[in-house]
Amino acid sequence: RSPRYKCRSCGHEFGQEEVDAQIKALMQRYGEEYPLHLIPELAPTFIRCPKCGSHDIEAELSIKIEEVETI
Repeated sequence: RSPRYKCRSCGHEFGQEEVDAQIKALMQRYGEEYPLHLIPELAPTFIRCPKCGSHDIEAELSIKIEEVETI
């Protein structure tokens, strides 16, 4: 599941697809060890709201575990 974002400045809610270009630019700049890969909580530092350009965004980065199998 892709993360969802919400801008605290304008209230715009957006998905990963709207910030893909920003993330790809980070990957090109930093390579495989780009900051969001290592520390996803840094998203507001590197991602801007596609509507108003603000960095004041919150990211929903939760991971849902649907099943655990033990052997």
